Amino acid sequence: MSSAPISTPGIAHVSGLSVRCYMRHITTSLDKLGEIFDTICPDIYKTKRESWHLASAAALQQHISAHPHFSLEATAAHLVARELLEPSPAGVDAGAATRLHHFYVFCLIGISAHLFQPSAKAPVQTMFTIEDCIPGSIHRCWSILSNKVLVRDPRTPVARLIRGFGELSPVVDGDQRSYRANTATLRADRFNARLFCSVLKMNIAWTDILNAHLDYDPETNTIFLFRHATFCAMNSTFARDDQNARIWESCVELEDSEGSDSNHPKDLMCEILLSLYLIFGQAVQARQHFSAKKVFEGWSHADQDQLLVTLCGGNWPFENSTYEPKPVYYLARDFPMMQAKLDFLNEVVVHKEPKSLLQLWRDKRNTAQWYTFWAVILYGTLGILIGVAQFITSLLALFK
Repeated sequence: MSSAPISTPGIAHVSGLSVRCYMRHITTSLDKLGEIFDTICPDIYKTKRESWHLASAAALQQHISAHPHFSLEATAAHLVARELLEPSPAGVDAGAATRLHHFYVFCLIGISAHLFQPSAKAPVQTMFTIEDCIPGSIHRCWSILSNKVLVRDPRTPVARLIRGFGELSPVVDGDQRSYRANTATLRADRFNARLFCSVLKMNIAWTDILNAHLDYDPETNTIFLFRHATFCAMNSTFARDDQNARIWESCVELEDSEGSDSNHPKDLMCEILLSLYLIFGQAVQARQHFSAKKVFEGWSHADQDQLLVTLCGGNWPFENSTYEPKPVYYLARDFPMMQAKLDFLNEVVVHKEPKSLLQLWRDKRNTAQWYTFWAVILYGTLGILIGVAQFITSLLALFK
């Protein structure tokens, strides 16, 4: 994969951090859109689409660094000035080309910020469309209200524009459950991939959409997990360099920020990293349920997110942090941004029961109940065997 000057904030004491996975995500996702942007791709990039997308992503980050309240129009003009977009022609085609500029920027933002996957269909006038959050499932994220947004004014700040889809941050308390989550706890030995997969036969689906992290689809019994740990680290409080562009934070920033905590987006990223470690890395038996080859199917080893591999392999690489693994988590304190989602998912797990003897054997959430159940089975089986033996002995004695 060719390189591009995508900025990477400094991360203290984290080994294996690489942006190759992030770059692969950008190029792969934009390639899914097919030939929509052929007419606005500069001739120099016609045979080098990957380089075009990466150069555009780097220019987008630079623009956001200088203009936090960026718009589609201003960003498109920046890409045109950098010769990354063909200028709009004069005449009747100018409007269509300009809209395509704006749609390319829209797609680049959604993919680079892990907010959404744009639709592979060209925009109809100024109506921009995104794909369902989890393709192939009836599930939709808690807070996505619509998959279409009308771009009335391309000069509108992107953070305000994309609110037309709903809340793209996964901190929304969709069921207003915070009253319970304030006192809820979560035990690491009762909330991990071994329990999900081996005992309760739940499915785990990996997603590129950050908002879908820790969502649950009851129809398919599937938990969705965000797979780009490096992106979270780059946008978290673990990053030393606050001068680097954090595209996700810029896109979900509220216009009225009075009284808001500017660290909330960064804290959210830390919580996602900790939740990934909790589910896979913290319990030894849970680690065997993680496979980088399955998570990044078809990707080379070099393109896989090595920080995700580190976390799910049992290593917590962040030192001197307020976010540290522990046996018992208090959701309001340890996961203040994602407590509602974790509380909901934990309740799903608590109320699920094993459906086979093998699953019952593996389910040790309640050790007293587990020992009692199998003791009854053992004594019952022994009783039956003894009864059968006595019956056979009686028959033999009868026929002597």
